[in-house]
This record gives sequence, C-alpha cells and structure tokens, in this order.
Amino acid sequence: MSHLLVLSDGDVRRALPVQAAIDCNRRAFLHSADYVVPQRIILSLPIHAGATLFKPCWEQRPDGGGALGIKLVSVRPQNAAHGMPTVPASVVLLDEATGATVAIMNGTYLTAIRTAAGSAIAADLLAAPAASSLVLFGAGLQSEAHAMTVCAVRSVARIAIVNRTPATGGLLADRLHTYFAGHPGGATSTCPAISVVSLADTAAVNDVVSSADIIVTASNSAVPLFDGTKLRAGTCVLAVGSYQPASRELDTAVLRRAGRIIVDSEEALAVGEFALARADGIDRVPHALTLGHALADSAALAVADGDIALYKSVGTALQDIATARAVYEAALQGGLGTKCSL
Repeated sequence: MSHLLVLSDGDVRRALPVQAAIDCNRRAFLHSADYVVPQRIILSLPIHAGATLFKPCWEQRPDGGGALGIKLVSVRPQNAAHGMPTVPASVVLLDEATGATVAIMNGTYLTAIRTAAGSAIAADLLAAPAASSLVLFGAGLQSEAHAMTVCAVRSVARIAIVNRTPATGGLLADRLHTYFAGHPGGATSTCPAISVVSLADTAAVNDVVSSADIIVTASNSAVPLFDGTKLRAGTCVLAVGSYQPASRELDTAVLRRAGRIIVDSEEALAVGEFALARADGIDRVPHALTLGHALADSAALAVADGDIALYKSVGTALQDIATARAVYEAALQGGLGTKCSL
C-alpha cells in the first residue's frame, strides 16, 4: 500500500522560507543539465479568458533518487472577483522507482515563490549592488513574493506598487508592512517606504519608472505597461507576467535597450516580448543567456549594445519540481501535512 502526503498552502509556506526557496532554485539552475523538462502543454480556455498548463519534469540522479512530478497550473483572471487566486496550481510528486504518487501539494504559493526566487537570483547577477528602489507592476501574490525575494538580495529602501486598482495595491502594501515587520534581517533589514500608484496616472507611472533601480512586471496585461524610453541607465527589469507569443508587458524600447539578457528557459524566447520586438526589427534572442548558463559563467554576461538589464521568465518545471522536492523533504522532517493511504 502506498502512502500519500497532502500539503496545504499553509504547509507549503511553513516548509519553505524565502531564503530556502532562493537557495534550492539556485542549485536547480546550476544543475539544470540534470533535469529532463518536456515541452509544456498549454490548453487555452477562451470561455474562461484563461488557460491551464501541464508541466512535467524529472531530475536524473546517478543513484536513482531524483525528483519526478508534474505541476498543473491555471490562469484565471476572473477568479479575483471571487476572492480566489488568479493562478491556482497543484504539484504531484511521484516515487521515481515505483511511479506511485507520494505527495500532492497546493502549488499556488509555490508557483509564486519559485518564480520570485528565480527573479531574485537573476537580480543578484544583473542589478546594481546599491540598488534600493523597487517598482512592482501588479498587486497579486507574484508581486508580493517578488518584494520578499528581491529584498532578500538587495537593500531596498523604497517600493512603489503600480496597479489598475489602487485599493488593491493598498492591500498589498499592508501585507508587505506586516511581512517586513515580522522578518527583520537579510539584505533589507527595515521595512521599505511603500507607495501606491494608479496605472492610469501616466505621469506618476513615468516618475516611478524613471527613478527605479529594479522593476518587476507581474501582471496579466497583454500590452506594455510602461514607456521603456523612461528607464534610466542601469535599471534591471524582471518580467514574469506574459507567457504567450501575442502578449507582452514590455514594449520594444525595453528590448532595444537591453544589453544583458537572461531567460529562465529557452521557451521564454518565444513569448511576446521577444516575438513582437522582432517584428519591429529588434532581435535580442542571440544576446540572451539561460539563468543556468549565467550562473555557471557570469563572464558570459558581456554587455551588448544596451544600457539596461532584462530577465524574462515564463516558468519552468525545473523550478516547480526542485522546489516541490524541497517542500516535501522539509515537510517530512517537520511533521507537516496530512498522511493518507491510496
């Protein structure tokens, strides 16, 4: 009889502190050659204005003890109106030898924190050491997780939250105040000053963009969120929202100016930021490095003809399974979750 461990969102959060998430994702990217990552399946559901993705992965180890599993993640923007996550997810882990299911865990927070961990790793390579100003486009869980991880690798003094609905941005500001009050230490030792800007206020958006050291775009927008000509030299842009060829959060000006470019996987090179810029005559694909390559050989991050840095992520199952394994092992050690028989 096989035994199954079921982990709730709360269990996952308790099992995976921010620094542990960054550390396990850094290891996974450094050893990315050990992972078999088949092409993800995207099932579009226009009737629900969303999609569901199926993302399998296998970590090959000589001793046969690698992680094996699949993440099921959906994009449902309309969930926000019902107080539900707009990116609900689950992860299933299997025993490599027997194929039996050993764990099912809520993947909503896991997805956010592993994405944000990848961004923080990239920011550690791309952002100025003295970067202190962070702008978040979007006020959901992804932006919340990015504030947590970016502030773990840079001493951030100011955070601006840009959102279509300022009230929602205010709720995120409240959550971040609570988080920083309970998590002193790390690169950001005190709570940053946090402001909220309406996306509709173009002048205010231009103002925060032009003074930002690091910008995170974590929205469901299909069109550019800001004017890339307003960025100051040296800005690091972390783009994680778009994942299809016809949508983009960044305009061609951002791609034109991007000298150092990192992607989480080669799949990211097919999304709108690159595809639509190419249609405008700007092809930055040859300049892009995967995060694993950049970590292994930072000298390869030679600056091309550009004055800003860009990290583009679409999510990779490598991160999902590596993070899920870390959660599973910590849960077993800490007695978290619910055990049942199948």
